[in-house]
Amino acid sequence: MNEVAPGVYVSSVYPGINVGLVVTGRWMVAIDAPPFPSDHQAWRKTARALGRPLRYLVLTDAHPDRLLGALWVGVPLIAGRGTWQTIRERGDGLLQALVEDWNRRHAAQGKPILPPDLESVPLPELVVEGRITLEDEIPVNVESVPGPSAGNVWVWLPSQRVLFAGDVVLHSYPPLAEVPSPTRWLEVLDRLEGGTPPARVVVPGRGPVGGPEVAAPLTGYLRSAYQYLQAALAEIPSPNLTVVAEALAQRFFSSEGEGEPLLLQIRTGLERWLEELKALE
Repeated sequence: MNEVAPGVYVSSVYPGINVGLVVTGRWMVAIDAPPFPSDHQAWRKTARALGRPLRYLVLTDAHPDRLLGALWVGVPLIAGRGTWQTIRERGDGLLQALVEDWNRRHAAQGKPILPPDLESVPLPELVVEGRITLEDEIPVNVESVPGPSAGNVWVWLPSQRVLFAGDVVLHSYPPLAEVPSPTRWLEVLDRLEGGTPPARVVVPGRGPVGGPEVAAPLTGYLRSAYQYLQAALAEIPSPNLTVVAEALAQRFFSSEGEGEPLLLQIRTGLERWLEELKALE
């Protein structure tokens, strides 16, 4: 793991997920954990070498790989309300879906598959609505924030000026179809770009670590979609969202061959965002 600030460690080597460890004084806080058992063993060995007991695991959202990581850690979980609801409502069926999803995504790549006889995903013991502070020698703030899912939280370390943003900061461009409130998500990213919180290091949910500038491509994408929608709102009799979707696809999505399915996803997301903007007005 790389030490990005005193007592703050980040690893980006695990499939599709960044994980962190924060030494707070008497103990440590983990931010997400590797999803596969053998990866977890290596991660745990690194954690033990830091010389502090692991106190909490923060789940930054309910992404399948993050929920799988919670199976192996064995400490109390902290998560947003949406993540808690996902685990509670889906019950034992959630674990089966997680295993099937992992095996479908990774077996074709020759990677090990998960066994079916796993224990259920533990329910978070601390549920975040707003912000909580884990007090030790070094404070750890866990805050629920708008993002691509209902359960997004990020972890702010004011002493080190490090932000574990989870998937609130993405390196990809989501079609927005499943985003609860793109407007509020964009507001959070605007605040981050403006220095709130005043992060020196930003750790996204996956991909390269950097400063606040790592959010710039995603912020630019959401701003462009917002501007297109603001212009579409003035169209009479109704906005042509197909044209907006095509403009976004050409500008931001470089992958070939997705064609109509991608445009449909983008348009569906734009329709939902347009309804939100109308309600806000």
